[in-house]
Amino acid sequence: MKFIKVRQLLLATFAVCGLALGGCAVAQANEAPNAVTIKLHKLDNRSDETETQHEDSNRVIENTGEELTKFSDGVSVTPYDAQKLEAVTFGIYDLTAFLADKQVVSGQTSAEEFEKVRDDVIAEIVGDKTDPAEVLRAQKDFVKKHKLQPIQTKKLTDSSGILTFTGLANKGFYLIMETEAPTHHLTGLSAPMIIGLPLSNRATIHLYPKNLVARDVDPEIHKVGRNPERPTSGKYLGLEGVKFTLQRADGKGESRDLVTDKDGNIAFGSLEVGTEYVLTEADNSRYPYYDQVSAKDHKTALTFTVDKEGNVKAKEMLPDAKHFVIRGSKISILNDLTLGGAKFKKVDSKTEKGLVGAKFKVQKVDSDGNIFWAVFNRGTFVKWVDKKANGTTLTSDQHGRFQFNGVPYVYDGKVTYNLIETQAPAGYALLKEATEFEIDGRVHLETIKNHSYALPVTGGMGIWLFLLIGGLLMGGAGYLYYRQRRSS
Repeated sequence: MKFIKVRQLLLATFAVCGLALGGCAVAQANEAPNAVTIKLHKLDNRSDETETQHEDSNRVIENTGEELTKFSDGVSVTPYDAQKLEAVTFGIYDLTAFLADKQVVSGQTSAEEFEKVRDDVIAEIVGDKTDPAEVLRAQKDFVKKHKLQPIQTKKLTDSSGILTFTGLANKGFYLIMETEAPTHHLTGLSAPMIIGLPLSNRATIHLYPKNLVARDVDPEIHKVGRNPERPTSGKYLGLEGVKFTLQRADGKGESRDLVTDKDGNIAFGSLEVGTEYVLTEADNSRYPYYDQVSAKDHKTALTFTVDKEGNVKAKEMLPDAKHFVIRGSKISILNDLTLGGAKFKKVDSKTEKGLVGAKFKVQKVDSDGNIFWAVFNRGTFVKWVDKKANGTTLTSDQHGRFQFNGVPYVYDGKVTYNLIETQAPAGYALLKEATEFEIDGRVHLETIKNHSYALPVTGGMGIWLFLLIGGLLMGGAGYLYYRQRRSS
């Protein structure tokens, strides 16, 4: 199985978001307000102008406290859409006392000293970790170790990307961290930020944390069908040349045409996490012995999302879930064989009464005259064999009925199906000729008539007449024999 893992990204998260507003720890403003508002503008790593994650993951936001609409190179920023990518939570912690223990005091410490201590604190929090889940755990451990409590917590659940923290004392130091995030979607978490206040005379401070969202994800399709030669074996065959279409569920972007390879596989990439896609089977006419998608009321279709590892999560499966097997990043889509069967009733040729105990075998004769015999398991077709002795015997019940199903008649092609009687009911003659029948999409009830023996065995005077004549002949022969013996 071919599986293309998520492409590795340059995790520049900790460089993307400024870890602090440089020098703000010593910049006291004469007319600074007593309280400030901090607006976090949560960003996505895709800009409006580009779909390329590698480019946007390395773009730098300079956190100056001012409101921005573009990266430093002029490319527009894109807000994080929590409705699509799932919610995130940020917490603000008062770090004033913690930094005072490290001799960092607002208005007294130089910018150089502050930056050195700031970098040491960030290193203590995250170390060399870059995996989002590991970073979240490390942040939690840091908070627990130093007994820090958030003074405010906000959860982003909409598509605005904005979280607003109001009424913060405009003095001291604050640690801002992303405390909850959908790590299964992310390749990089927003870096912790340490900010010193006041910052000039601003009453509102704008900061721009950014997550790295996986966008070049590559799941795989595996298209299979039941083995037509052994439909009940549980084994499947890869189907080459089956056509699919892939498009976004919201209709945006272009539809993509996909075709399975010789093993029934398609590796398709450039998917982004959180986006719903619809995968539809468009054409399987190369295999007419499977149910054709063109004839279905609901084509085989899967609505799904992926996470950063390519793992698939199904949202809707048509026509139903039994046509799909999803394991991790692999989508197996099953085609059903077109199957058929037949019903029979064994009856007396005169009374039409059902006859119990008649035994039959099902025969197939192909266009070259080769003969095969059907094997069934409780009335369901298993396979064809070339020896009659290995074929399954079907027996009529008390009503004269018997039946079978599951024969891949379309796959069989142009053949003749025969019913061969191997044992007649008691008192009836064995059928000399094969009973030919058809299998198609509909199940027909075939009536098979049996004749009783030519010599009557029940009812009427016929039997007694034969017995009387036989007795007289035997008696006459005995009398003649007796006379002849006396004469001699």
